[in-house]
Amino acid sequence: MVDYDFEPNPISGMLDLVPWTGWTTTPPSVTLSSPQAWDYEVWDIVNVILNATFVKWTNNIVSLDYRKNMVNMATHLVWPAGWTDNYTDVWLTSNVVWSTFSYTARVVDDTALSGVSNTVLVRFVSLFYRGSNPATTINDVQIEALANVNMQNQFVWVYPFWLALWNYKYFAYPASFWNIADPTSDIKDVWTWFPVPFQKQLWTVNVTNSFWVVLPYNVYRSVNILGGIQNLRIV
Repeated sequence: MVDYDFEPNPISGMLDLVPWTGWTTTPPSVTLSSPQAWDYEVWDIVNVILNATFVKWTNNIVSLDYRKNMVNMATHLVWPAGWTDNYTDVWLTSNVVWSTFSYTARVVDDTALSGVSNTVLVRFVSLFYRGSNPATTINDVQIEALANVNMQNQFVWVYPFWLALWNYKYFAYPASFWNIADPTSDIKDVWTWFPVPFQKQLWTVNVTNSFWVVLPYNVYRSVNILGGIQNLRIV
């Protein structure tokens, strides 16, 4: 979301019978895009490429700047020579590892107090596994063999289970996530909203990710063997 804050336009000139033209017609804008995904697996090393598109419109530009985690990386104090009124600047950043970073492009014109900015997050997240298995407990090899794998850092809305009917259903996610408060009632069938009871495996399982980092995982298994297709939601 972009917020605009404006200074009051001085009206002293009106007292001298000079016509007041008001604010300039349109403030500048800035958007950020990238040819890359925003999410990467933890301990990946990524050279982030950001495209910052500035539209000058009619106002005079006071400054442009780029920030990484709110730390200034580069500043132009005027609209750079050679830029047209609508310009896309390719911003190359340094390699980043492990942590989530925010990248901000900001433009300030001569009517704005705080400027106009746009921020995106480049996130490093863990793998979330789900699927079916006939065993009553599973190890790291069986976790990695589950049919569905997503990169995420929180629970999403709906988890479909399509394959391997009449098996236990499993969720496995990093122990750094929060625990499901009551797995017997907090996992529900999307269509009926009836609880689908799960139970937490009593021990965590160490899973090695694509970059040879070992992470502890919580494992949840359906209490009952389930058939048919389920669409489950963790609430």
